Amino acid sequence: MVKDIMKQAQKLWNDTLLEQRSEYLLKWANLLASQAEFGSLSAQMVDYQVQQGFPLINDRQLMPGPTGESNELYSAGRGMFLVSAHEGAPIEGLIGQICSVLLAGNSLVLSTMQPSLMMDIKSSLLAAGIPENVVAITPYSELELFIKTQEIAGVAYIGEQKMINTLDSLLAYKEGLLAQLIFEADLVNFSTITAPDYILRFISERTRTINVTAVGGNATLLALGSGD
Repeated sequence: MVKDIMKQAQKLWNDTLLEQRSEYLLKWANLLASQAEFGSLSAQMVDYQVQQGFPLINDRQLMPGPTGESNELYSAGRGMFLVSAHEGAPIEGLIGQICSVLLAGNSLVLSTMQPSLMMDIKSSLLAAGIPENVVAITPYSELELFIKTQEIAGVAYIGEQKMINTLDSLLAYKEGLLAQLIFEADLVNFSTITAPDYILRFISERTRTINVTAVGGNATLLALGSGD
Protein backbone atom coordinates (compact mmCIF):
# COMPACT_ATOMS: atom_id res chain seq x y z
CA MET A 1 0.00 0.00 0.00
CA VAL A 2 0.99 3.62 -0.54
CA LYS A 3 0.83 4.18 3.21
CA ASP A 4 3.43 1.53 4.07
CA ILE A 5 5.84 2.48 1.29
CA MET A 6 5.67 6.19 2.02
CA LYS A 7 5.92 5.68 5.78
CA GLN A 8 9.33 4.11 5.37
CA ALA A 9 10.37 6.63 2.74
CA GLN A 10 9.29 9.51 4.97
CA LYS A 11 11.42 8.22 7.85
CA LEU A 12 14.50 8.08 5.63
CA TRP A 13 13.73 11.53 4.20
CA ASN A 14 13.22 12.98 7.67
CA ASP A 15 16.59 11.52 8.73
CA THR A 16 18.25 13.29 5.79
CA LEU A 17 20.14 16.36 6.97
CA LEU A 18 18.17 19.59 6.63
CA GLU A 19 21.06 21.07 4.66
CA GLN A 20 20.71 18.27 2.10
CA ARG A 21 16.95 18.64 1.85
CA SER A 22 17.41 22.38 1.30
CA GLU A 23 19.99 21.73 -1.41
CA TYR A 24 17.60 19.45 -3.30
CA LEU A 25 14.80 22.02 -3.09
CA LEU A 26 16.99 24.90 -4.26
CA LYS A 27 18.02 22.74 -7.21
CA TRP A 28 14.30 22.18 -7.81
CA ALA A 29 13.82 25.95 -7.88
CA ASN A 30 16.40 26.23 -10.65
CA LEU A 31 14.62 23.53 -12.64
CA LEU A 32 11.26 25.28 -12.23
CA ALA A 33 12.72 28.59 -13.40
CA SER A 34 13.81 26.98 -16.66
CA GLN A 35 10.34 25.58 -17.44
CA ALA A 36 7.71 27.87 -18.92
CA GLU A 37 4.93 25.94 -17.20
CA PHE A 38 6.21 27.10 -13.81
CA GLY A 39 8.51 30.07 -14.41
CA SER A 40 10.35 32.49 -12.16
CA LEU A 41 7.53 33.09 -9.67
CA SER A 42 7.44 29.41 -8.72
CA ALA A 43 11.23 29.37 -8.37
CA GLN A 44 11.11 32.48 -6.19
CA MET A 45 8.48 30.85 -3.99
CA VAL A 46 10.74 27.86 -3.36
CA ASP A 47 13.68 30.14 -2.57
CA TYR A 48 11.50 32.11 -0.17
CA GLN A 49 10.19 29.05 1.67
CA VAL A 50 13.71 27.67 2.13
CA GLN A 51 15.04 31.03 3.27
CA GLN A 52 12.23 31.49 5.79
CA GLY A 53 11.90 27.92 6.95
CA PHE A 54 15.51 26.76 7.27
CA PRO A 55 16.49 28.83 10.35
CA LEU A 56 13.22 28.01 12.14
CA ILE A 57 13.70 24.24 12.07
CA ASN A 58 17.49 24.08 11.95
CA ASP A 59 18.12 25.24 15.52
CA ARG A 60 18.31 22.59 18.21
CA GLN A 61 17.68 24.10 21.61
CA LEU A 62 19.20 22.82 24.83
CA MET A 63 16.81 22.76 27.77
CA PRO A 64 17.61 22.60 31.49
CA GLY A 65 18.46 19.17 32.88
CA PRO A 66 17.50 19.22 36.56
CA THR A 67 19.17 15.88 37.26
CA GLY A 68 22.23 16.43 35.14
CA GLU A 69 20.87 15.02 31.90
CA SER A 70 21.09 16.66 28.48
CA ASN A 71 17.71 17.65 26.99
CA GLU A 72 17.56 18.73 23.36
CA LEU A 73 14.49 20.15 21.60
CA TYR A 74 14.34 19.68 17.83
CA SER A 75 11.82 19.44 15.00
CA ALA A 76 10.81 16.55 12.77
CA GLY A 77 8.40 15.94 9.94
CA ARG A 78 4.92 14.83 10.95
CA GLY A 79 4.44 12.12 8.33
CA MET A 80 2.57 11.98 5.03
CA PHE A 81 0.88 15.16 3.74
CA LEU A 82 -1.70 15.37 0.99
CA VAL A 83 -1.30 18.54 -1.07
CA SER A 84 -4.12 19.68 -3.33
CA ALA A 85 -5.29 22.78 -5.18
CA HIS A 86 -8.33 24.14 -6.95
CA GLU A 87 -7.97 24.06 -10.73
CA GLY A 88 -7.76 27.84 -10.96
CA ALA A 89 -5.34 28.35 -8.08
CA PRO A 90 -2.01 30.04 -8.93
CA ILE A 91 0.72 27.46 -9.48
CA GLU A 92 3.23 29.27 -7.26
CA GLY A 93 0.92 28.81 -4.26
CA LEU A 94 0.84 25.05 -4.80
CA ILE A 95 4.62 25.05 -5.22
CA GLY A 96 5.02 26.88 -1.91
CA GLN A 97 2.99 24.23 -0.10
CA ILE A 98 4.96 21.41 -1.66
CA CYS A 99 8.27 23.01 -0.73
CA SER A 100 7.28 23.46 2.92
CA VAL A 101 5.98 19.90 3.21
CA LEU A 102 9.26 18.48 1.92
CA LEU A 103 11.61 20.89 3.68
CA ALA A 104 10.02 19.95 7.02
CA GLY A 105 10.81 16.26 6.40
CA ASN A 106 7.40 14.96 5.34
CA SER A 107 6.44 12.74 2.43
CA LEU A 108 4.13 14.18 -0.21
CA VAL A 109 0.99 12.98 -1.99
CA LEU A 110 -0.24 15.22 -4.82
CA SER A 111 -3.88 15.35 -5.86
CA THR A 112 -5.18 17.98 -8.27
CA MET A 113 -7.59 18.22 -11.21
CA GLN A 114 -4.64 18.39 -13.61
CA PRO A 115 -2.93 14.98 -14.02
CA SER A 116 -0.29 16.31 -16.42
CA LEU A 117 0.67 19.05 -13.97
CA MET A 118 1.11 16.53 -11.18
CA MET A 119 3.32 14.36 -13.34
CA ASP A 120 5.45 17.35 -14.33
CA ILE A 121 5.86 18.40 -10.68
CA LYS A 122 6.82 14.89 -9.60
CA SER A 123 9.29 14.53 -12.48
CA SER A 124 10.96 17.83 -11.60
CA LEU A 125 11.22 16.85 -7.92
CA LEU A 126 12.85 13.55 -8.78
CA ALA A 127 15.22 15.31 -11.18
CA ALA A 128 16.27 17.59 -8.32
CA GLY A 129 17.21 14.60 -6.18
CA ILE A 130 14.10 14.00 -4.06
CA PRO A 131 13.84 10.21 -3.44
CA GLU A 132 11.15 8.60 -5.57
CA ASN A 133 8.99 7.08 -2.83
CA VAL A 134 8.83 10.40 -0.97
CA VAL A 135 6.50 11.75 -3.68
CA ALA A 136 3.29 10.07 -4.85
CA ILE A 137 0.20 11.00 -6.88
CA THR A 138 -3.43 10.07 -6.28
CA PRO A 139 -6.30 10.92 -8.68
CA TYR A 140 -8.39 13.91 -7.65
CA SER A 141 -11.54 11.81 -8.09
CA GLU A 142 -10.27 9.57 -5.24
CA LEU A 143 -9.17 12.39 -2.95
CA GLU A 144 -11.95 11.98 -0.39
CA LEU A 145 -11.54 8.21 -0.25
CA PHE A 146 -7.78 8.61 0.13
CA ILE A 147 -8.24 10.94 3.10
CA LYS A 148 -10.65 8.51 4.79
CA THR A 149 -8.53 5.42 4.33
CA GLN A 150 -4.93 6.60 4.53
CA GLU A 151 -2.90 7.45 7.60
CA ILE A 152 -2.06 11.02 6.68
CA ALA A 153 -0.66 13.69 8.99
CA GLY A 154 -2.44 16.54 7.27
CA VAL A 155 -3.82 18.17 4.14
CA ALA A 156 -2.49 21.36 2.56
CA TYR A 157 -4.96 22.97 0.17
CA ILE A 158 -5.11 26.17 -1.82
CA GLY A 159 -8.40 27.21 -3.40
CA GLU A 160 -12.06 27.94 -2.84
CA GLN A 161 -13.79 28.11 0.53
CA LYS A 162 -16.34 25.42 -0.37
CA MET A 163 -13.64 22.79 -0.77
CA ILE A 164 -11.88 24.00 2.38
CA ASN A 165 -15.08 23.32 4.32
CA THR A 166 -15.39 19.87 2.75
CA LEU A 167 -11.82 18.92 3.64
CA ASP A 168 -12.25 20.24 7.16
CA SER A 169 -15.30 18.03 7.62
CA LEU A 170 -13.57 14.96 6.20
CA LEU A 171 -10.64 15.35 8.57
CA ALA A 172 -12.90 15.99 11.56
CA TYR A 173 -14.70 12.68 11.10
CA LYS A 174 -11.67 10.71 9.96
CA GLU A 175 -10.81 7.68 12.08
CA GLY A 176 -7.31 6.98 13.33
CA LEU A 177 -4.48 9.50 13.29
CA LEU A 178 -5.53 13.09 13.94
CA ALA A 179 -4.76 15.20 10.90
CA GLN A 180 -4.82 18.96 10.40
CA LEU A 181 -5.96 21.12 7.51
CA ILE A 182 -3.57 23.83 6.35
CA PHE A 183 -5.33 25.99 3.80
CA GLU A 184 -4.77 29.10 1.74
CA ALA A 185 -7.85 31.01 0.57
CA ASP A 186 -6.01 34.21 -0.38
CA LEU A 187 -5.18 33.53 -4.02
CA VAL A 188 -3.61 36.94 -4.59
CA ASN A 189 -1.28 37.68 -1.68
CA PHE A 190 -0.87 34.15 -0.24
CA SER A 191 -1.13 35.59 3.26
CA THR A 192 -0.87 32.16 4.90
CA ILE A 193 1.78 30.57 2.71
CA THR A 194 4.07 33.60 2.89
CA ALA A 195 3.82 33.94 6.69
CA PRO A 196 7.35 33.83 8.20
CA ASP A 197 6.47 30.86 10.43
CA TYR A 198 4.51 28.90 7.82
CA ILE A 199 6.77 25.85 7.96
CA LEU A 200 5.99 25.30 11.65
CA ARG A 201 2.56 24.01 10.60
CA PHE A 202 4.25 20.96 9.07
CA ILE A 203 6.51 19.85 11.91
CA SER A 204 6.28 18.19 15.29
CA GLU A 205 8.54 18.99 18.22
CA ARG A 206 10.61 16.23 19.77
CA THR A 207 13.03 15.97 22.66
CA ARG A 208 16.15 13.87 23.02
CA THR A 209 17.40 13.12 26.53
CA ILE A 210 20.86 11.77 27.34
CA ASN A 211 21.44 10.83 30.96
CA VAL A 212 24.68 9.14 32.03
CA THR A 213 24.58 10.35 35.62
CA ALA A 214 22.96 8.88 38.71
CA VAL A 215 19.72 10.14 40.22
CA GLY A 216 20.15 13.74 41.24
CA GLY A 217 23.02 14.34 38.84
CA ASN A 218 25.67 13.09 41.27
CA ALA A 219 27.92 10.73 39.36
CA THR A 220 29.66 9.57 42.55
CA LEU A 221 26.47 7.70 43.46
CA LEU A 222 27.23 5.28 40.63
CA ALA A 223 30.06 3.87 42.74
CA LEU A 224 27.76 2.83 45.61
CA GLY A 225 27.42 -0.90 45.98
CA SER A 226 30.35 -1.64 43.70
CA GLY A 227 32.47 -3.16 46.47
CA ASP A 228 36.18 -2.33 46.57
